[in-house]
Amino acid sequence: MKFIFKITLVLLVVVSACKSKYQQTQAVALLQRINVDSLQLYDSTTHYLIAPYKAKLDSQMNEVIGSTKTKLTKEKPESTLGNLVCDASMWYASKIYPKTIDVCVMNLGGLRLPSIEAGNITVGKIYELMPFDNLVDVLEIKGDKLNQLFQLVAAADGWPVAGVTMQIENGKAINIMIGAKPLDINQTYTLVTSDYVATGGDKADMLKYYEKRTGSNYLLRNVIMDYVKITGELNLTINGRITNKP
Repeated sequence: MKFIFKITLVLLVVVSACKSKYQQTQAVALLQRINVDSLQLYDSTTHYLIAPYKAKLDSQMNEVIGSTKTKLTKEKPESTLGNLVCDASMWYASKIYPKTIDVCVMNLGGLRLPSIEAGNITVGKIYELMPFDNLVDVLEIKGDKLNQLFQLVAAADGWPVAGVTMQIENGKAINIMIGAKPLDINQTYTLVTSDYVATGGDKADMLKYYEKRTGSNYLLRNVIMDYVKITGELNLTINGRITNKP
């Protein structure tokens, strides 16, 4: 029995040694182009069902609501697109709020278009500029918190503003003027912004410490469209709201 066990063990070792061992050395990817038509994705029933709604939506988006003499652009530290959004917000807030609106600040990231060409402005173009359903909020806030907001603006190399002029030096906001007066850290100011920024969005956490917050329940996008409609033809320029100190 011991002899048979030894023979069996030897045979197992030999067979194991003779087995081929394979190792993957290269992977080859095969790219095959598929004709979209071959997938038969088109559904005529669905097409005819949604066609009337699509036509209505296209008609609404293509409605001309005003025009601009010059190309509007999104830039830093100040831009004509940013000035449009803030001017519109100041105009709207001044209509609905019982106190004078001192200043507007909007985050640059909220503007989703790099530019709007000179010429007609459509509803669809404003939707592209402001696709998010952000609302307009008015905050009553102390000057020290407002100063912190301007420091955030300076650190970001500039956000859209109105009602204020300031300079940026080494990433810091200096020479901050609200209207024609230097920023007073002890005074309470009225600030119009989006509900996103008002709740601390884009690192604006200091705005959570407001004295009073009033939500308009009106979309910022609609504010811009109303402003364009009532203005008719825009003629926006860069006018030194934010500048880099030489």
